[in-house]
Amino acid sequence: MSWLQGTTIGISISESEDIKKEGFGMAHLRDTMVEIAQQLLYAGANLAYGGDVNYVSDFNFVQILFDLVRTYRIENNPEQKRVKNYLAKPVQLALNVNDLAKLSTFMELVNVGGPDESDRKRQTENLQAVSQSDQAYWASSLTHMRHTMNEGIDARILLGGKQNGYKGSMPGIIEEGLIALKTQKPLFLIGAYGGATKLLINWLHQGPKTIEFPYSDSEFSIDNLQNGLSIADNRLLFSTPNKRTAIQLIMKGLRNLLRDQ
Repeated sequence: MSWLQGTTIGISISESEDIKKEGFGMAHLRDTMVEIAQQLLYAGANLAYGGDVNYVSDFNFVQILFDLVRTYRIENNPEQKRVKNYLAKPVQLALNVNDLAKLSTFMELVNVGGPDESDRKRQTENLQAVSQSDQAYWASSLTHMRHTMNEGIDARILLGGKQNGYKGSMPGIIEEGLIALKTQKPLFLIGAYGGATKLLINWLHQGPKTIEFPYSDSEFSIDNLQNGLSIADNRLLFSTPNKRTAIQLIMKGLRNLLRDQ
């Protein structure tokens, strides 16, 4: 049943440094992401992600998503690309021809231009973000990519997320969540796996006057999520350790949003 046909859902996910404190491991985070993606695809939605395809880690969501959609397309519609991966300018520069050909077989790669015309002159030696200039270039490029992706989605789901070691101006999960809040995009926050998503949840719960939150001077609350769920449902989504309950709540919110259109 393709009741989500025509919609695009952004997924924001990365490792969570404190996931073991929450009683989970990286395999739980990965399995939850895969099941969410599967359910959205089965319901007819398209998916969007803004990850680094060259990310060196056991948890490379682009590769996991690639494997998932490859299987899905073979079993369903082999001609249709249901996933868009948005590439910031520094990520594009690092892609070789073989990687590009492989990934574009099963997903649409969206090459987002740099923040200004001078970015055309950037070369691959700048990609490590070692110097202050390179760090600023990474940050502005990632922010530009995240705004571009936000314009192309109908809702966003956040789970996990690094709080340290990021290349942007702030953790990517936080920035993508804040952009969604500021532009009034429906936002679903799964807090069971800790990380940057839980930090954002705590801030929405308590407000910037109670918890230190250096990433925004705006004030938001649970009411600003606009995801079709009640406050009680959102609080359950924030805390439930059951991935199926989380998925049911996301689907409930999306149904409510479609009904109210």
